[in-house]
Amino acid sequence: MNSFKYDLAMPAALQALRFSMSLSGQNSIDLVPSYLLLGKASIGLKKYNQAEEYLTLAKWAILKVSDCHPGMRGLLHRNIGLLNFSRGNYEDALQHLSLDVYYHSIAYNPEHISVSGGYYQLGNVFFKQTKMELVTAFYDKVVSIWKMTLIRPHEKFGERL
Repeated sequence: MNSFKYDLAMPAALQALRFSMSLSGQNSIDLVPSYLLLGKASIGLKKYNQAEEYLTLAKWAILKVSDCHPGMRGLLHRNIGLLNFSRGNYEDALQHLSLDVYYHSIAYNPEHISVSGGYYQLGNVFFKQTKMELVTAFYDKVVSIWKMTLIRPHEKFGERL
């Protein structure tokens, strides 16, 4: 059973979008986190066309900025991948989730905890495709990253002791 409260997230995300628009304007990169949250909540509510609209707005905002952080590009592709996964478009989901891993790897490094979400979602897609060898490989990668993060958290989060 899904314990997420997507219906409760929508009003808060819409309000965050309104505040961001009033502070930064309607064409700002600052709107992207709200669009991504609205897209993710819409996916959770199985409102796929609505999710696609929000993710398209996020993509447009990102494309207009030449120096967009690669992590933000990764989150966009993760959400598009999740949308495709929810719709049963597994090949498109794999393409976007691979881009998620790519951009997060550029932003941080391939072993950073931020990348593990992309690896996990890739494993989920392969699970649906019953490619168990790949499922195991991707889930093992997630476990490896989390294990290293828990052993040496200051190194993974860029902190110094």
